[in-house]
Amino acid sequence: MKTAHKIRINPTPEQVEYFKRACGTRRFIYNWGRAHWEAEYQAYKLEQETVPEAERTLKPPNALGLKKQFNAIRETAYPWTYEVTKCVVEGAFDDLEKAYANFFAGRAQYPKYKKKGKSHESFYLSNYKFTLGSQWIAIPGLGRFILDQRQQEKDRGKLRRKLGAVNLAEKLRFVEQGKATAPMKQRKARNASSQRNRRPKIRKPSEPSSVTIMRNNGSRWHASISRSLPSGPMCSTNSPRNWHARVARSASRISTSWG
Repeated sequence: MKTAHKIRINPTPEQVEYFKRACGTRRFIYNWGRAHWEAEYQAYKLEQETVPEAERTLKPPNALGLKKQFNAIRETAYPWTYEVTKCVVEGAFDDLEKAYANFFAGRAQYPKYKKKGKSHESFYLSNYKFTLGSQWIAIPGLGRFILDQRQQEKDRGKLRRKLGAVNLAEKLRFVEQGKATAPMKQRKARNASSQRNRRPKIRKPSEPSSVTIMRNNGSRWHASISRSLPSGPMCSTNSPRNWHARVARSASRISTSWG
């Protein structure tokens, strides 16, 4: 079973600047691909109409071919696109491919150019390109971007990890019953330094497959986390009360059913 959990995130002003840069880069690359797709398609169409079949050389455009073309000139023509994660590039061409596929299948109108302030502001992170914690998400390239903007060279390793983690307003809503993360107990740490650096990860029945960072209602940002859950009872991670009791009941039912 697939589900998506949309969570409000609380980025710092520096993190917001990265989000805006990523959204703008995605929009630019999508429009670049849209223009080249149209040019290649018109050339292909003209050849089909005017050139004998045995002499035709052009093929219809596709997202993979356009992405290869873009990557070939990216470093020299668009070096600023390296300031954000490569997922932005991949996501833009995936969106372009889906837009044309939906058009040719009759499910949508002909793809249009995306305009700043009018199109949906978002960017996509594929699996294994992000890290999800108990109530934070680490965005690839975010910490490095902030340090570059600050022009800071000292302690970049530690600061990059810290600045790259964005606070989630709540925990993931659903996990498999019996595998919910136990609530962290409030206790005094014996080692204050190690306690501050600790980042406990959520125990999950499966890893999230993707995350979409999006802006809604002006200045509010959200993360839509997609994941696959096995069929069966689910429980919420937002209700820590009687957590151990729920786990015990779940274990008892499982042992009974297999007895």
